[in-house]
Amino acid sequence: MKKYLFLIVASIVVATSTAFGQSATINNDLSATYKGVNYQYGQELMIGYGSGDNKNFAFISVFRAEKGNNSIPSTTNLKADDSKKKFVIDEIYKTDAGKVFIKAVPEWLKEDGYTVDLRVDLEGAVDNKEILVPIASKKVIKKHQ
Repeated sequence: MKKYLFLIVASIVVATSTAFGQSATINNDLSATYKGVNYQYGQELMIGYGSGDNKNFAFISVFRAEKGNNSIPSTTNLKADDSKKKFVIDEIYKTDAGKVFIKAVPEWLKEDGYTVDLRVDLEGAVDNKEILVPIASKKVIKKHQ
């Protein structure tokens, strides 16, 4: 009886720690995994809905820098109007603080004379439904060699 009780308690502890203790990781192939979902270069994702003030995005930022100017880029949160748009992952990286980010340069965001890209905090965006978890591996563009 004690063995069965121990096994039940151990199973609950493992299940709980797995469900609540997950953090995004970068894999050897430079893809990222979070909550059992793999994110990779060339994968298409859809933007969900903003979780910030006025339905703007709290975990998806727009970096905008003037071409040819070495000044610090301006950063703003993505606006609510951009819900349901799609983007393709161009890069996945980990910051010095250990957070995993996705970088994308969607066509709908480009501006003449500026370098503009999205930066997505993977954990925050997934947890707050700012990006929608892919149902299956969608269109993937092979990385240029």
